[in-house]
Amino acid sequence: MAQPTTPKLQRGERFFLDDPTLNAFWLNVFEKRQVDSDNKPIPEDKQRYELAISWPKRSANPAEDPIFMAIYNQAAQVATVNFGSTANCASLTWGSRNFLIKDGDAPRNDKTTGKPLPPREFLVGRWYVNLRSYDAIGLGVMTPTGGMQNATPSDIYPGMIVKVAAHVRASVFMGNLTVALYAESIIKTRDAAPIVDRSSGGNRPMSEIWGVAVAPAPAVAPPAAGF
Repeated sequence: MAQPTTPKLQRGERFFLDDPTLNAFWLNVFEKRQVDSDNKPIPEDKQRYELAISWPKRSANPAEDPIFMAIYNQAAQVATVNFGSTANCASLTWGSRNFLIKDGDAPRNDKTTGKPLPPREFLVGRWYVNLRSYDAIGLGVMTPTGGMQNATPSDIYPGMIVKVAAHVRASVFMGNLTVALYAESIIKTRDAAPIVDRSSGGNRPMSEIWGVAVAPAPAVAPPAAGF
């Protein structure tokens, strides 16, 4: 008698995030991440490329934030196709610690001591989301004339302004229904002040913390909010 098969989960279609306030950080884009946040080796078959992007909160109501809703709606569509609805999907349950879109103002605690941690200054007043990929991520740089060229390590640094091509994938892990954002390509559209993460790496630039040495980008005035 044939054994029942598990239906193959369908991934979402490619979509684009392009906004003059969208910056990238926590970059592992030239090599897969090899150690976790506790500095323990990640098994080779579980290593992946990773990055995060953030943008300023434009409203106290997330439903009025266009980037927030663009990501949420894509994820909800994939969850509905694969699971029938968004119910019981922790990635889309508001208030869940596993919610797909993270709040940069949310309180943080040390995993070992439980004591409060200072806010990450570069995430105050912003939403952010983590992206991953098991395949190499396309990396490009916008030229002054509006063209595009391939990126080198010296082009890429935490804080740069980017546009992103991504898709959403669904998964079932130990009975839990989840969705996650996968990066296909990132393009640096312009330079901005490099991000410094004083909450976890002293005063070192994140480019140094994450193993990519780059020349500091020129500081520029932040763009006006809105599209």
